[in-house]
Parts: sequence; structure tokens; C-alpha cells
Amino acid sequence: MTARGLTATLLAILLILLVLIWCAPRKARQIEAEIQQSTATALRAGGLNEVKAVADGQWLSLTGAVTSAEARQRAQDIAASVPGVTRVDNRIQVVAAVAPPPAAAPPFELTLAHDGQSLTLSGNVPDAATRNAIIERARAIFGEDNVRADIGLAGGPPGKIAEIVNQRLLPGLAQLETGRAIIGDSRLTLTGVADSEPKRLALMESLSANLPSPWLPVFSIQARASDADDNARDCERRFSESLKAQRIHFATNQAEIRPDSYPLLDQLAKAAATCPESRIEIAGHTDSAGAAEYNRKLSQRRARAVADYLFRKGIPRERLVARGYGESRPIASNATPEGMRKNRRIEMRVLKAEN
Repeated sequence: MTARGLTATLLAILLILLVLIWCAPRKARQIEAEIQQSTATALRAGGLNEVKAVADGQWLSLTGAVTSAEARQRAQDIAASVPGVTRVDNRIQVVAAVAPPPAAAPPFELTLAHDGQSLTLSGNVPDAATRNAIIERARAIFGEDNVRADIGLAGGPPGKIAEIVNQRLLPGLAQLETGRAIIGDSRLTLTGVADSEPKRLALMESLSANLPSPWLPVFSIQARASDADDNARDCERRFSESLKAQRIHFATNQAEIRPDSYPLLDQLAKAAATCPESRIEIAGHTDSAGAAEYNRKLSQRRARAVADYLFRKGIPRERLVARGYGESRPIASNATPEGMRKNRRIEMRVLKAEN
């Protein structure tokens, strides 16, 4: 072989070596990536998502944490079975399994709704014994066919829930025409309509007396208007309409009623007779002319004169309250004659019990 041929051969060999040297690392990185990807896929398929695989050439390193030695060994077996893997460095740690937190119990809250005939129980109570006791008591009070119950269990200590519901809320609802009660961990509310004011007051007192902690009662109970209340409202309406249409006239600076006002007073007496359980205020008012004390006394005498007339027409004296306010309660300006005329007046109204 000539010297030139030998040189050419050596150059070709050198070129091939350079190509091999340049390609080998790229090929190695490709093999690592394929091994790592194949191992990760196989581990996920085996339910070992918490294990991480890292390839170094054809060697694999496994890290992560599992809850059993069996899972650790299974991860190693899966990695070793991946094509191209020649060695597995298993660094997986075995840790105790952490139990998931218990599911939160539904809130304890029981609603009792009485529509006048039936009772509906809904919500949650701590345990089955409490639920059964409440349903049994409800059926005893309202009738078995009139109770609908949909009560779940919330867990927790029962405390005095059954006692409060059975001895206070259920009997209380039975005394209302309609009502709704809600009892929770510390909440106790009762709303409804009682058939009278005395029953409303007595019911609220009995429900709140010696109520155990932590419950604080909130009541919104109304008393249904009685026939007496209706009559009183009708009385007041008739007084207002009559005195708006006409006025009671007196002699100037005197308490003597003029005869032309007798028909109006007869009309007011008939109105007062329709609310026999109500006390009636007859209020006298004046304009601001003259001394304030004189006006007060004049208005008192005029109110008394009206009360005397109504008494003579059959309205009991004890139902009539005559009061003179003088010029202290004007309804118009005293700067004009018309305003002064409006302020000289008699008003009548039905008194509430505290008046």
C-alpha cells in the first residue's frame, strides 16, 4: 500500500471514530428518556403514582413513599421488567398509612312546623334514641296520622334535646293556632300565633323558664286579634270619621255644649256602645289665645262635659276618661284664625290597657 493510500485509510477510520464519539451520548440520552418514560407509565398502571423513576443510562433509581413493603417490592419488580433496564436502585420509603379525616357530621338542627292541623318534623338530631322519643311524643300530642317525620342523625351527645322538645316545644306548638320551632346546637326559636294575649305571655314565660345552657330562646309569637280588639278598632274608626265630618261646639270661653252638637254626640255615644270592653279618652284642646293654664282648665271642663253627656246616654262612667291638654297639642298654626279654629277641638280615642 502506498503512503497516500495508507493516509486515506487512516483518515477514514478517524472520521468514523469521530462520528461514533459524537452520536454515542445522544443515543444514551435517548435510551434514558425512553426507559424513564416506560417505567413511569408502568408504575402508574400499577397504581404506584407516588413513586418517581430517574434513569442514568440503563440504571434506574426509584424514590417516593408507599404504605407497605409489598408496594415497595412491586415497584421494584415493575421497574426491573422495563426493557433496557439493567439495574434498579430502590430508595422507596415505607410509611404508615394516614387515615382520611372522618366525614363531618351534618349540623344538628330540628325544625317543627305546625300548620294548625298537622306537624312536620325535619332536620337532624344526635342519635336514634332522641329521634324516636321525639316522634313518639309528637304523635301522642298531635295524633299519629297528623305527624310527618323526616329526621336524620347528626351524631354527637344528645344532651337535653329530647327533654326540651318533648316538654317545651311540642306542648307549646300545640297551644298555638300555627307555629314553627327550630332547635340547634345553641339556637332555639319559636314563632306563631296564639289565640289571645294572655296565652301568648303565659306560653313565652313557660318556654323560657329555667331553660338549660347553652340555649337562648328567641320568640316571635303574636296574639290573634280578639272580637274586643276588632270592636275597639271599629269604635276608633267611627270616632275619627264622625269628628272629622263635624265638630262639637261650645259657648265662647265656656264648657257648655251647644244644642246643635247634640246629634253628633248621640252618634258618638252609639259608636262607644259598640266597644263595651274598651275605655275611651275624651281629649279637649284649645288655641293659644289667653293664658296656658286657663286654656288647660277650659279644655278639661269641656272634655268633662262631653263625658257627662255620654254617661247620660248610657256609657258607663268608668269607661270614660276626660283629659284637658289646653294649647299643648296644636294640629295647625295659631298664627291664623283658621288654624286657631282647627286647634279648638274634642278628640276621642280608644285607650290601650296600659293607658
